[in-house]
Amino acid sequence: ADRDLTNATAPEQPTLSNCAQYHTLIWTMFKTGAADINYTVLARNTDFSGAPLGSGWLQIATGTISGAANTWHRIVITEPNGLYYDQYRIRIQASTSTGQRSVILGVKR
Repeated sequence: ADRDLTNATAPEQPTLSNCAQYHTLIWTMFKTGAADINYTVLARNTDFSGAPLGSGWLQIATGTISGAANTWHRIVITEPNGLYYDQYRIRIQASTSTGQRSVILGVKR
């Protein structure tokens, strides 16, 4: 299922907006279940009205968060020259129902 961190299922809905000033995102997650969580980070730029420039999303990161239940995880999302995208969609998927709580911080250069 195309579901993001906020449980939104609309594939064009961003998880994060107004992020162009950040070159790195730091995602801290508390995972309440033991199931692995697969994630995909998608990005795109927008015009001044917030409409996407171009169609679709650019995949910038993917991975799996493994570990026991009730554990903390930290994922650093960046590119060699920084991210600087306006919007991100962070899709997550687990093989079984597992809960999570997340905080994402943007880092400026």
